[in-house]
Amino acid sequence: MKPSLNSPERRIGLLGASGYTGRLVVQELQNRSLSAKIGVRSEEKLALKLGEIGVALDKSLMQVEKFDVSNEADLDAFVADLDVLITTVGPFSTLGEPVVAACAKAGVHYVDSTGEPAFMQHIYEKYSDAQCAIVPACGNDYIPGDLVSYIACQDVEATGDVARKVVVYYKVSHMAPTRGTLKSALGALATSGDPGELRSETVLGLPVNTLEIPWGEEVTVGLHHKETDVSCRLIVNHTLGSIAGWATPLMRLAVPILERGSNLVPEGPSISKRKQAAYQVVATCHGDKVSKTVAVVGKDIYGSTAKLLVEAALRVSGKGAMAPAQALDAETFLDSVTGKDPEFLWKRIDSDLFAMTR
Repeated sequence: MKPSLNSPERRIGLLGASGYTGRLVVQELQNRSLSAKIGVRSEEKLALKLGEIGVALDKSLMQVEKFDVSNEADLDAFVADLDVLITTVGPFSTLGEPVVAACAKAGVHYVDSTGEPAFMQHIYEKYSDAQCAIVPACGNDYIPGDLVSYIACQDVEATGDVARKVVVYYKVSHMAPTRGTLKSALGALATSGDPGELRSETVLGLPVNTLEIPWGEEVTVGLHHKETDVSCRLIVNHTLGSIAGWATPLMRLAVPILERGSNLVPEGPSISKRKQAAYQVVATCHGDKVSKTVAVVGKDIYGSTAKLLVEAALRVSGKGAMAPAQALDAETFLDSVTGKDPEFLWKRIDSDLFAMTR
């Protein structure tokens, strides 16, 4: 008999364990003494890849099954006895939907690491009637931004005001993307809009340059706050912001060439370089009379994604294709991650002069 869907003993499945992010998910599961079933094409490759980050496969926790993710029968058999599936197999625009379909058919909760807005929108529309929780974008893209946006909107509404607009700011430093991230980004570039004009703004009391970008919260926040306008802005240096407007259309034309070139990029950053990456996500909700701001800071973007995926897999509930904030209790989730990750912090911002530090 499978554990209850509301039990901490959920039967977890993982696809993509041999990939860069997937092996970090294995590490996180083992660090938390959580058992899981892993689907891979080669157990030998999995062991080799885990060894590259100093992790030995714990067979007392991890059940490894050899199968082909592109085979529908294999997928159906793999998810049949699960409560929830984590997948990091991308690009999701080309590889993601068969996995979603298998979970929806079996009534198995689904979480993934996608950062591709077009894929997310398609899944939200097509699987809205699923009898399980289908929750894309449960990694660093876009759980932090979606949850702090939700909390900021709720805080505005708690005053009796209306959540008219949400602006989500991203600041990322020292990030070296994986090959998989580059491939997904190129796929998203082909279908996304161009960045907006460079702006000069004040964020958390600091003067910054921002560039409006077609990011995932434009898709997710509208699911739980349908009448709220959403924009996402990347904090950039002036030079990068100045060239982005004309460079993006040129890059879009060159996507086929860039995709071939991405195969020459290293699989991902070294452990030391990965841990240098830092991020800050700030969501401000504007009402007619008041504004509320909530922020998240963290380090090690890919390591953080692994923690977020595992926590989401243990907590998602409900039915249908949902934004993270619809499938999770936002504050409880963020509190739980804060308690497990010393580099992660979320906070309501009472003053624009507040500086986010750990």
